[in-house]
Amino acid sequence: MSKEPGDLIADALSEAKEAEELAQQLEASVRSGDDTVTAKQVREQRSLVDFLHLKVEGARAKAAAIHEKARVDALRSLRADVLKRAPETGAELVEALEAVEAAAREFMTLADAHDEMAREWSRKARTLGIEGVTVEEGIGLSGVNEIRVDGITIAEVHGPRYLSLIFDQPNLGGSSGLALTSDRHRRDAAFADLAGSGKAAS
Repeated sequence: MSKEPGDLIADALSEAKEAEELAQQLEASVRSGDDTVTAKQVREQRSLVDFLHLKVEGARAKAAAIHEKARVDALRSLRADVLKRAPETGAELVEALEAVEAAAREFMTLADAHDEMAREWSRKARTLGIEGVTVEEGIGLSGVNEIRVDGITIAEVHGPRYLSLIFDQPNLGGSSGLALTSDRHRRDAAFADLAGSGKAAS
């Protein structure tokens, strides 16, 4: 099992430290008058210390190479992941955005047609003499461009207003773009209000 880069350096440093300590002990023994320590022993130990310091440099170089290989491998993996998934993600986003656009256009078309219908019915009622609180043949006006027939109120819905209730930022120029509202009550109220359009009040 291969060692981690940090372990390679730690082991090399440990070996070099032990060799240095032994060399210093031999040199201290000579200084203290120990005749059993030979010049060959001191030279060989110092030579070993120098060699082990070289091994420390080698361990650091090997660790750096391992880190670099891991970095390059990670970059290659990232590149492959991006090239594989980005087109799929982009296609999914385009499909979803097209669905949102189509739904928004359909909603605005229906809302505009509804509002035009409400305005036209209100105009007809006024031309037929329905004004203010007047109610005739079950027809009355509840407000501007708002007609009431047999308890059923038809008023303009103003499509963009409902989109603003569903989305926090209907303006795509906003800093965080278009986001569904987190206000569940506001969302539910918008749907309930629309669902009640054209129905008699309970």
